[in-house]
Amino acid sequence: MEDQVDEEVKNARVHELIELSEQMQLEYAEQFVGQVLDVIPEGEAKGREGSGKLHGYSDNYIQLVFDGTMDMVGKVCRVKVVEAGVNESQATLVRVLEENLKSAAM
Repeated sequence: MEDQVDEEVKNARVHELIELSEQMQLEYAEQFVGQVLDVIPEGEAKGREGSGKLHGYSDNYIQLVFDGTMDMVGKVCRVKVVEAGVNESQATLVRVLEENLKSAAM
């Protein structure tokens, strides 16, 4: 096609948008530091298998990583956000609220 945007301009724009997205993501997560949120762990934290770190998303779409065991996967856990991050935030386990949702539905 004619009149295409130069590749360098495209690349610069993409990087600018990525930086803006990460900045906004961090600012959003920072609002929840110190708060207690509910999360359902989905499994071990990516890239940290065997470390005792679980990951899951809160109901406000913050990916949280916290210490836990694999038997907590699928259970509603209450965690306190201790550090905001771009792709994930760090939390500490307060307590497990519900048993495994799959077995509770049966």
